[in-house]
Amino acid sequence: LPLYFGYSGSDFGAGLIRSLTFVSEAIIVLLAGKFTKTRSNRSWLSIFVLLEGIVFFGSFALLLYFVPFTNTLEFKTIVVILILFVIADFIGLGGYIIRKKIYIDLIPNETRNSFYSLETTIIVFVASPLMIIVGYVIDNYGFSPAVAVLGVFPIVGALLIYFGRNEEATRHKSLNQFNPQ
Repeated sequence: LPLYFGYSGSDFGAGLIRSLTFVSEAIIVLLAGKFTKTRSNRSWLSIFVLLEGIVFFGSFALLLYFVPFTNTLEFKTIVVILILFVIADFIGLGGYIIRKKIYIDLIPNETRNSFYSLETTIIVFVASPLMIIVGYVIDNYGFSPAVAVLGVFPIVGALLIYFGRNEEATRHKSLNQFNPQ
């Protein structure tokens, strides 16, 4: 990634950023698991997806805009990158854990593997043309606007999850009106 090399200036610096990120991720997985254990699945999923999009894509787009690549080792920028990675990783893993808990609750065992295959197929189907679009944006406008374009997708996804959850709750309430227990 140009992000590693643009702010580290060498293979050593890029390796240092990657190593620190991966080591911190082991701790973040434990913390995210404990945090999501006490949270309601459906109400927190849209919040995690929205926060991940804002923190990861939004903050990196701003970082790339205000601190352009210099190909030298910049410790302040590396510290900011590591902090952003840790925060975004915590939020992203929290959303991932909650999403998997919802899958286990909603999808029967017999069809769960088929659903996982379908999910991957849909992701590749959406991501393939997206690479062309983002490549065009990088060539014509730069790296920072391309990251901002990618940040639109988690925001739209969070809104779809939120409104879908509210629609389900509204439908459930209206059905209970006609069938009091």
